[in-house]
Amino acid sequence: MPLEQSGGLFRGWSFRMVLFVTAVVCFFSAADRTYERLQFAMNGVPASIEKARADQRLPTRWLEYEGVLRGSFDVRVRTVDGKESTATLLLPKDAINTLMDDGLQRIVFLKNNPRRFKMESAPLPPFGVALWAAGAAALCAFLYSVRR
Repeated sequence: MPLEQSGGLFRGWSFRMVLFVTAVVCFFSAADRTYERLQFAMNGVPASIEKARADQRLPTRWLEYEGVLRGSFDVRVRTVDGKESTATLLLPKDAINTLMDDGLQRIVFLKNNPRRFKMESAPLPPFGVALWAAGAAALCAFLYSVRR
């Protein structure tokens, strides 16, 4: 029985599966970003934060996340309706410096989850239009490869 000749890259099932998985991952990632944006827009709770303890020190370890140095910092979260709680948040360095000088910072967090927050001045998370487009392109290439 003779071996089948390969018909090029588009006829290989492994390449087709890579295209399909790429499309699915792009669509799920874009849907997650859109969902997060909607959550902040619909269920965002404005609050102010201040340092949790008077003897609190600066973090010893800093992370670089989204191009900004951030540190883990204990804060007291106070919503506009007066509810108060404490949480450990990954805050930018300039926000931590403001809190250390006994200042306040404004955040918007998701209802019942102060760990998912954004600074009040920060824009909403992006829709992920590039991910939707990449997913559509990968899906079109997958469908084209299946038809051949």
